[in-house]
Amino acid sequence: MSSAIRTWPRNTSDFISTWLLPLGYLCLLTSLTWLEDRSLYHKLFYGLMAAPALLVLILQPRRCAPLLRDPTFLAFLAYASWALLSIAWSGTEDSAGSLIKRPLYISMLFTACALMVEQNHARFIQVIRVASLLIIPLATYGLVDFLLHYSSGARLVGTGALDNPLLSSHL
Repeated sequence: MSSAIRTWPRNTSDFISTWLLPLGYLCLLTSLTWLEDRSLYHKLFYGLMAAPALLVLILQPRRCAPLLRDPTFLAFLAYASWALLSIAWSGTEDSAGSLIKRPLYISMLFTACALMVEQNHARFIQVIRVASLLIIPLATYGLVDFLLHYSSGARLVGTGALDNPLLSSHL
């Protein structure tokens, strides 16, 4: 077997962990303010974070071993299992597949972050810093716009996909 074929999974995983996941994380942290629709936000997460993290785990399953030793991830898995079992017992309108998707997406976020930190911790911190610097003017714009157009009883609604006052106030 040629060297290129043997190293393809490693090179692909490295590219995903070094470039694609950080881009996805930056978008995840900032895109609610610049995307017009929350469904696009979800698609961005699936395409730039969840699917690439899953692909890395498929190409190199041994990279999930450190994650399975992490107490935070194990606590999340225990909680998600308990919550799914409780919800399934109580009888719900949602199918089992629909219930399992939510913790799966969160576990892919944990996995993506762990892969980024494992590959290049400095880049992970750099992405958080860049996202912080990008979100400051966007949040400031939303607050100033709210103050300039304030009327009695108005609620803060952010820009982009932040069209829900409760979501805007929490963010």
